[in-house]
Amino acid sequence: MIAAGSVGMAGRGALAGVLGRRVEAAGLAAADAVAATGDPSGDSPPSCTFVAAAVERDLVVVGVVGDSRAYWLPDAGEPAVLTVDDSWAAQEIAAGTAREEAESGPQAHAITRWLGVDSPDQVPRLSTLEVDGPGWLLLCSDGLWNYCSEPGAIGQVVRTALDGAGGEPGAACEALVAWANAQGGHDNITVVLARLGTAAAGTGRENGEQA
Repeated sequence: MIAAGSVGMAGRGALAGVLGRRVEAAGLAAADAVAATGDPSGDSPPSCTFVAAAVERDLVVVGVVGDSRAYWLPDAGEPAVLTVDDSWAAQEIAAGTAREEAESGPQAHAITRWLGVDSPDQVPRLSTLEVDGPGWLLLCSDGLWNYCSEPGAIGQVVRTALDGAGGEPGAACEALVAWANAQGGHDNITVVLARLGTAAAGTGRENGEQA
């Protein structure tokens, strides 16, 4: 999910606060939608992960619950992951385990927070990016990044998809979903791409994760 809009000439800190509240409101709405899809009192109430971004001018605020991710893929400079997973693997990485080892372990996709009535915390964890040049903002579920976790690796896959789609983000998202399926498609696949500074944005989705 990406939201954009004008909030006037607010100061940088105030603007970040406004964008953060937009992302939190989106998370609350998504949590309500998840709860409404099934019986919240059952043994296995409905749940999903969540990632969203609010963009205003050169400021981006990203929020995440679970292990969906946001990446910044600049035209010039190093790509970066903007989010920290709520997962067992992320805890292992923070403790010093190599990323490849942690993300391939038997508990790699055990998440510690999610959207659902049985989650210990459904409030999105926020992070902020100040954009200093053109690039692509990617939001995706683990159905994509499973196969290209490192920022440089996923950046190359995204650029190949964009080249094949003639730079059109919607078509590139569909190509990324198809690519993830070709790698095995072992999890839900949701992809959103936005070219910051332009009106171009696209989505691709298979199954039910929120992004």
